[in-house]
Amino acid sequence: MEGDVLPLLSNLPLLSHLEINSNSFIGSIPTSFYNLTNLLTLRLSNNAFTGTLGSGIGSLIHLTYLDLSFNTLSGTVPDTLGALKKLHTLILSSSGLCGS
Repeated sequence: MEGDVLPLLSNLPLLSHLEINSNSFIGSIPTSFYNLTNLLTLRLSNNAFTGTLGSGIGSLIHLTYLDLSFNTLSGTVPDTLGALKKLHTLILSSSGLCGS
């Protein structure tokens, strides 16, 4: 995919599954993704996302599956991840994030 496609996805407030793994996306994870509060699944693995994972991830309260593996993120896992009470699958291997 080419162009600035990712911000357009935030205009889909009823979206429940976003799986854009293995697409060679680069740059930061758009903070507008944190407005997709109906998401159940967020798979962003096997891309080239950089930067930190924002604390806004905690607003995705319905999220059950999060995969950020195989990216080049940096920084620590935000504390707000603990607010995701429905999260049952969390994959951060080779994501670049650290912490517990």
